[in-house]
Amino acid sequence: MGDSTIDIEALARRVQLLEDQEAIRDLGHAYHALGCERDYKAMTKLFAEDAEVDYGQWGICRGHDEIEKMIWKAIADDDWVPYTKQFIQNFRYVVNPDGKTGTGRRYLFSTVVCEGRSTVCNARFDDEYVKRDGKWYFLTTKVEVYFWTPLAEGWADAVKVGGGLEAARERMHADH
Repeated sequence: MGDSTIDIEALARRVQLLEDQEAIRDLGHAYHALGCERDYKAMTKLFAEDAEVDYGQWGICRGHDEIEKMIWKAIADDDWVPYTKQFIQNFRYVVNPDGKTGTGRRYLFSTVVCEGRSTVCNARFDDEYVKRDGKWYFLTTKVEVYFWTPLAEGWADAVKVGGGLEAARERMHADH
């Protein structure tokens, strides 16, 4: 048989990488689970203090206070969106060799009640992560909404004309 020595340091690095990957996966899933539960304070704490989020048509925000305000503006308004359930697919992420940063991408399909109508949303989240004091946080997030449209209309036309949030608001109000 060959050499039976175990490289403990290499094994420890591999275990740490697996733990970091799992922590990032949990971070991404926690964001959407907290959105479903409407716990926006806890959602905000998933971001680093100096985080920057680009919510597309809603704008760019920096830091916890601005991020929380943007979340309230975007999905927490009970008159605009009293119900949402978010489903994440194709979540990919990488821990960078430094072990303190990473990148990832998540795709969202969401069922939403928007102004009393059954609505669907599809979006992509591009993330950068940072590990501080042993915990992973979002450092940057860029959201691209592919469509947000009433279910009865379907999304074919929304995708053709750019089905972002402003287009959704216009379509919702045009039908009333």
